[in-house]
Amino acid sequence: MNKDALQHARDLIAKGRTVKDERDDWSEHSPSTDDENAWLEKHGWDEFALWHLGIDRSEPEETKKRYSFPYGDYSRLHRCAVISLESRAGQYGHDDIEDATKKLLRSSTRSPAAVLDALSPCSRQNDRVPDSPLAASPYEVLGVAATATDDELRRAYRRRLRQTHPDTGGAALEFDRVQRAWELIGTADARAAYDRGARPASTEDRTWAPAAPRREGTRPAARSHGHPGGWYREQFLVLLHEWVGRGVEVPDPYDPRLLARAPRELRHLLAQAVAEEDTARALATLGIGFTVWHDVRTDGDAAGALRASPQGAGGKIDHVVLGPTGLWAMLSEDWGEPVSVRRGELVGPALARDERPVHELAQRARHFARAARVRFTSLVIVVPDGGTGEGVTSLGSVKGMPALVVERPRLADLVRRGIPGVGIGGTDLFEVRTRVQAAARFV
Repeated sequence: MNKDALQHARDLIAKGRTVKDERDDWSEHSPSTDDENAWLEKHGWDEFALWHLGIDRSEPEETKKRYSFPYGDYSRLHRCAVISLESRAGQYGHDDIEDATKKLLRSSTRSPAAVLDALSPCSRQNDRVPDSPLAASPYEVLGVAATATDDELRRAYRRRLRQTHPDTGGAALEFDRVQRAWELIGTADARAAYDRGARPASTEDRTWAPAAPRREGTRPAARSHGHPGGWYREQFLVLLHEWVGRGVEVPDPYDPRLLARAPRELRHLLAQAVAEEDTARALATLGIGFTVWHDVRTDGDAAGALRASPQGAGGKIDHVVLGPTGLWAMLSEDWGEPVSVRRGELVGPALARDERPVHELAQRARHFARAARVRFTSLVIVVPDGGTGEGVTSLGSVKGMPALVVERPRLADLVRRGIPGVGIGGTDLFEVRTRVQAAARFV
């Protein structure tokens, strides 16, 4: 343990020389080898040592091998570098450095509130509201049964850390999930509380029941039509009662303990409903210059039931959005796992083998466009925050339309700004709105 470096880190916190970046930003914010070498040449080895909590005195002096566990960019301390150090130190059995990083998060000459503001958002991500009814349990994330012994749990945690650590070729999103899982069940008290059904304080009031309509802020909302998530909720409730058993009373169909036992297919229906509702709230913030139609049928049969498809509700577009930046066709998706792009299509461990969401959306958009005598200018698959790790990813052109996969927090800004060279204005906007309104039939 490099005690001088620990004191230097405390001094940086006291002076406010910290970076409030996100947990996964360290791979981008850490200095490059060239920048590090240039800094080292200018400032020397003594100052270089102050930026590393680890020191191996068996290695020669004035060599990089002597120093490890960097916590900043040689100018400021990065809070997520400190979080990463804590995990790595625990993973490789450096108990003194692990303890030091924990103390570092707490110690400062400033007030405790200031320390929390500077450092804690990364370390408290386990308090985030679960993103999805499909979210895996901490036991599933660690790859053990709920009946595993404490020793089996500890070994599984260290194994998963090694497998997912970005420094060893793992994925940052999965590494984060492993850390949050351990925070929920890593100690005897935490595990007992989790097994009793207790959850972090910020999730205690969370329910997957439909939210009451509400207005946020005073800005006029986008005009909207239809019932986002309604079809999926109806299917969820019908099939839930069939699963529980006819005649069995279900006081709360959204009880987390009930949902934890429900088949994945049931939870997926609920996740899709929640995804559509969350997207609808994001689109409402676009303002009065935009119009949104939710759950728009595309199969031409307004009276019949929707057909089944690997995509879920075949024959509908989740959101049709019209504004100065164009006419957008959107599907809101939640598979409970991150997805990636392969040859213009989305793939991932949770997608069915024959599931082709981008192709499906393009087909539905063509059907509706033909009926309404309009042309969609963009196709968008909306996924939860962290669903791709990229924010906005281009899928290329699909049937002549730009296609993208977008994490929900980036959606409203993307639609407001639009895609360069794409848009609708003047009398054309009014004409397209009239045609869409006349053709729209809702689920």
